Amino acid sequence: MRFRLSHWVIIGFTTLATAGCSKDASSNVNVPRPAATAVAKGASTGRARATTITLSLRVDKPDEAIAPLRAAIAAADGYATETSWQSQDDDASASFDAHVPVAKVAAVRAEIVKLGEVARDFEKAEDVADQQIDLQARLNNQRNVEKRLLELLSSKTGNLVDILAIEKELGSVRENIERMESQERLLSTRITYTEIHIDIRKRDADVSATVAIRRASTHGLHAARTIAVGAASVAAAVSPTLLMLGVLPVSALLVLRRRRKVASTSC
Repeated sequence: MRFRLSHWVIIGFTTLATAGCSKDASSNVNVPRPAATAVAKGASTGRARATTITLSLRVDKPDEAIAPLRAAIAAADGYATETSWQSQDDDASASFDAHVPVAKVAAVRAEIVKLGEVARDFEKAEDVADQQIDLQARLNNQRNVEKRLLELLSSKTGNLVDILAIEKELGSVRENIERMESQERLLSTRITYTEIHIDIRKRDADVSATVAIRRASTHGLHAARTIAVGAASVAAAVSPTLLMLGVLPVSALLVLRRRRKVASTSC
């Protein structure tokens, strides 16, 4: 089956786009990145990073800490992504997730410290510079392919089969572009905004006697269950051996009595 010239042209565009990703990625290493990304670069390395902060906060009333947290995040031009609160007796806890601009993380930290005692502070920075460069290179290649296909489509004025083949390839390329643009926006958000997870719990000193008794009871039941399961396991493991040790002496005693009885009868 003979391919038309336009089919070969389409295949050639696609092949060049795929093969050119690695080349563009290496040639664009020194190209300046967008201004939005520059905010999140490390001061010493100059590379784009995605930062995540996890905090454990101890306060008097966890439910009353949510509103000040929201206010602090809003004042820093950030936004909350998830908030939850639960309470059982006097044992209350809450969680708060938000995204804050990198340049304003220090100010938000200062406000969080005012709310209570920070029991845990963990920060993780992921280097995403290579990922960003590779994504930009692949996106540029797909846009170039789209441009060439549009030019080829505009020059075709007769053969319906060729036009449909070009339009099909153009649709596939545009889907790739939309997917990569979505990935680029997500990566840009991770770089320019720090993700903050806050676990909020009540201070241990404020736990009531009822809650303390309930916790002790729960631990005691758990320990008793563990001991019972262990004892049952040991009994199941040694019972066959004990049974055999008990059967043998009884059998020997019965045989001995039977012989004595037979001997006395003979006499």
